[in-house]
Parts: sequence; structure tokens; C-alpha cells
Amino acid sequence: MSVRLISYDLKNGTEEDYGELIGAITSLGDYCHPLSSQWLVDTDLSAREIKDILKAKLKAGDHILVSTLTGDYAGRVKESHLKWIRAHQVIFVG
Repeated sequence: MSVRLISYDLKNGTEEDYGELIGAITSLGDYCHPLSSQWLVDTDLSAREIKDILKAKLKAGDHILVSTLTGDYAGRVKESHLKWIRAHQVIFVG
């Protein structure tokens, strides 16, 4: 399992557009929503697989970025979000 960082911008997103995208994101695995347009998902899916799943929910002008969260992170978010990251983060040494 890896923690994937999903960030997006919906150009002219309606409430329905956001709902469909968020529903797709939350179906991918255990998740955390630390920022407005950013999600962390603990999943076996690759970044490319996630992008391919989510692009079906995007329209012209929308953007998405999927990457892997590594052991080096810093932020100013709710303590509950930091606890989620610590609980799900795999750090490889060596």
C-alpha cells in the first residue's frame, strides 16, 4: 500500500461535479482530506491507475495531479490529519 496525494482544480466545477469526483476518490481506499482540493488515499493502485479512474470525472479545462507521499513531509493542517498521515505512512530505511 502507498499513500497517494491527489490534487485537483475544477475550472467551472458544479456541486455535482465535485460530488462525483469526491465519490470516486473516496472509493479508492482509506482516505484523509487535509485541504480543499487535496486528498490522501492509502491504496494499492498506482498514480497512473488513479489518474485514469478519476479522469472520467473531469471536463475540459480541469486538472489533476497524483503522486506518492514519501516519508519526508511537513505541513500546517489539523492534528487529526497529521495523525492519519503518521498512521498510514510507510518509511523505508536502507
